Amino acid sequence: MVTAGLADCLDFLESFSFDRDDLVYLADVGKSPSETLDAFKRLRFTGEAWAIPEGHVVYAGEPLLEVTVPIAEPQLVETVLLNHMTFQTSVATKAARCVLAADGAGLIDFAFRRTQGIDAAMAGGASLAAPGFRHLCSRRNQPPPSHAGGRWSWWSGSHGTGLPGWPHPGLQG
Repeated sequence: MVTAGLADCLDFLESFSFDRDDLVYLADVGKSPSETLDAFKRLRFTGEAWAIPEGHVVYAGEPLLEVTVPIAEPQLVETVLLNHMTFQTSVATKAARCVLAADGAGLIDFAFRRTQGIDAAMAGGASLAAPGFRHLCSRRNQPPPSHAGGRWSWWSGSHGTGLPGWPHPGLQG
């Protein structure tokens, strides 16, 4: 397996909190006591995280991320951490298999065309980069042009390469 997703996990832990809208929602639907809402208002991640660096090869079943913290905090962040690490590690692992199978041929990532949502595409694209996929969108930090349609594969493979016919007439404004 190829590790990925650690950066998103650390970003999430650093910014973990309940904002005003979260607290209003919890007060309305959960009938939570004010003491609980006050505790949520003050809650931040206070623990420590240890992880295998992104892009490293590990055995299945090996711990990728360990969090040491008082019991309430990991119960609130566990699902998000598992989502980031599991999704991105599986994408990076499958990408590594593709790179090996390609035997030196260049590979291009089409995450923006096949994933559900921009955030998933960005995470998937970042996970594909370590094993060697070319990912133009994450470098540009934007999705493919909406007018590209089915020609995105042609555009992403030839953009900036000096190939004849660039820019393609169908892709101009």
